[in-house]
Amino acid sequence: MVERGVDDGIAIAGALRQALQVCKVAMQHVGALALQRRALCRIAGEAENRVPRPEKLVDDRAPYEARGTGDENAHDESPFVVRMGPIVQGVPFMQKTGPHTVMSTNTLPQPTESLAGFLRERRARVQPEISAGRRRRTPGLRREEVAARAHVSVVWYTWLEQGRGGLPSVETLDRLARALELDAAGREMLFLLAGRQPQHMPLPSRPAVPESLQRVLDAMPASPAIVKTPTWDIVAWNAAAAAVLGDYGARPASERNLLRMLFQDAERRTALPDWEDTARWAVAVFRIDVARCGANSEAAALAADLQASTVDFGRIWNDSGVRHPGSGLKRLIHPDVGALTLQFTSFDVSEAEGLGMLVFTPAAAQDRRKVERLVHAPAAPR
Repeated sequence: MVERGVDDGIAIAGALRQALQVCKVAMQHVGALALQRRALCRIAGEAENRVPRPEKLVDDRAPYEARGTGDENAHDESPFVVRMGPIVQGVPFMQKTGPHTVMSTNTLPQPTESLAGFLRERRARVQPEISAGRRRRTPGLRREEVAARAHVSVVWYTWLEQGRGGLPSVETLDRLARALELDAAGREMLFLLAGRQPQHMPLPSRPAVPESLQRVLDAMPASPAIVKTPTWDIVAWNAAAAAVLGDYGARPASERNLLRMLFQDAERRTALPDWEDTARWAVAVFRIDVARCGANSEAAALAADLQASTVDFGRIWNDSGVRHPGSGLKRLIHPDVGALTLQFTSFDVSEAEGLGMLVFTPAAAQDRRKVERLVHAPAAPR
């Protein structure tokens, strides 16, 4: 029995030694993998630190312009410049841009639209100022020119175009939009691609009226319609508006302001049975227009002037009401046809930012007949 117990102990000890040896080999493999991973990350970090330097930027043209590559923005690099590939399972894979590859890359499909692609495409659209006697190989701005315009570093802007720069701030996006000369739609797209909420741009106080908009107005013979600016100046109207709401063409341009007529024209005030409701609606909508235009705009100056010169405007303004134009009913007393009820609807004019259109539709059949009678009545002599 004793000899058998000794033999069992020796067998168990041998098995333990074998298990420890297996564990030791396994730990060696794990350590080797960890060292390999750290080495890859160290190489990747060194490459990442080298790439943004001006002499290593993809957009650097100094060594290659003499070769006549023909494209200032082409990604023509030295075979020894290391570029970062996509990150796969936390390890950044790298590839050489020369004829031979260090290791294979695992590329992922790109989205339909990206911030990096949008920046590159819009940069190519901007026409730079070219000095006499100088020739540029391709249209568009260089990266360093965009960076200088937007007051950001060339390295960081290059990262943005390579999809590596992180999310820009709202202020930086604003500067990039100006640097790339984006219109309102392009600016909104830039903010959306960067994951930011588009910010309102200050609106012009007197936008131009497109000819196509006047044709839209004229196509509504029985619905009075007007177009106003952020300062509530009437800049376009149709024949129905002139017949029902007033002959704006007979007034000088400086006297076609809806707010001044509403608060300072006693005759117009008498013709509105619901004057208080109409005035409160107008002031609440106008308050938003002032905020959109900015504190130094004509709209803000008009608000200050009306507060100082009109008691009722100041009283309603101090109530701090705000609202969007929306829709509603407008009742008025016309000297020729009597009471009229019109349903108004407001629209933003997409062709000219800042303009708003108000369309007044007769609320009932009898109101429509009255409007048509006014439209077809002979014009009174001036």
